[in-house]
Amino acid sequence: MLRVSDMIEKVDTSCDGVVDEEELFKAIKMVGLDLTDDEVHTLFSFLDTSGDGTIDAEELEHAMRDFRRVNYERTSMMSYMERTQLTKRNPVMTAEKVIDTRLLSVGERRSEEQRQRAA
Repeated sequence: MLRVSDMIEKVDTSCDGVVDEEELFKAIKMVGLDLTDDEVHTLFSFLDTSGDGTIDAEELEHAMRDFRRVNYERTSMMSYMERTQLTKRNPVMTAEKVIDTRLLSVGERRSEEQRQRAA
């Protein structure tokens, strides 16, 4: 299994132990992801919780934990909805709406953490 430090090492072309936005952009293009410059910038800003213009191992690990937690919650939520047929009883409450709301709350929490660190 690839460790976070190994991932950073592979992407960190300047060998300074962190990933800047240009390095992230190059890595994304290298693996064939079709993201616009704005999408890469948004992703970078999301990962750079300290706001220092780089992504270090701690920030990447934190993002991966958040991703795993949201993915687990999404899977659990979908399973619950399927079991209870929530979307059939309440057509306004679609699975996508529930999931989008949860993802938004994670993004808002990360933004609040960034604001607190900056203050």
